[in-house]
Amino acid sequence: MGCASQAVDYREYSPGGELAGLVHCYWSFSSPRGTVDFAYRAFPDLCADLYFDVSRFQYLKLLSLATKAVSAPMPSGADFFGIRFVPGAIGRFFSLPLSEFQDRPAAFSELGGKAVAELEGRLADASSTAARIAVAEAWLFARAGRGLRDADERFAKGLRNIYLHGGAKPVALLAEDARLSVRQFTRLFLERQGLQPKAFSRIVRFQRALDLLLRHPDSAGGWIAQEAGYYDQPHFLREFREICGELPSNVRNVQAFRRARA
Repeated sequence: MGCASQAVDYREYSPGGELAGLVHCYWSFSSPRGTVDFAYRAFPDLCADLYFDVSRFQYLKLLSLATKAVSAPMPSGADFFGIRFVPGAIGRFFSLPLSEFQDRPAAFSELGGKAVAELEGRLADASSTAARIAVAEAWLFARAGRGLRDADERFAKGLRNIYLHGGAKPVALLAEDARLSVRQFTRLFLERQGLQPKAFSRIVRFQRALDLLLRHPDSAGGWIAQEAGYYDQPHFLREFREICGELPSNVRNVQAFRRARA
């Protein structure tokens, strides 16, 4: 998650051991009262988030899969708490039509029913981030105890393969490695992740480029393009701008709260 820095406090907290392969982190994001309202900029990272507006006790929302950077207002006194799932993991807790929530948040209570409403109430009653984490962990453990949706090894192998090759491996070869046709592989990704594998790979490649850009701000664009797996520098510039809304030169000095999944 990247933002134009003001007086904000963004923190990530590791999950309990048994949830580590499913939950990437819990997070809090707040802005003290009296600060000037501003917009924060978030980059796509392929994780799905459940988040709760603590300051206004609004409904728990699902932020599924962003394929482009978003800019959202951060008002004075804002206070958010979130659960970030590793790619593909939220579908093991809930049977959701993830592809329908691409690039838009949804009120999660409409999808999760009574159990989600109970979670919302407990988060609203919690008086600290530590207490909210305890509420979230207990809720997730309870759901896991009732049985998680089975993992699909073909999907898991596809994920590992995409990350291993930095998003640069063609979909036809990914499908072949999973012993599926391209159509079957694409359908599997849409069901488990909500994105087609080509779109997923595109964001993995973008995250790799963004990480290189922020770690090596003085490096030439051609080197970053090559290291991140783009065909050439024009391909890198075009795709980076489509996803980020900015040219790489404009984000070199951004102070980023990066949603790590590069």
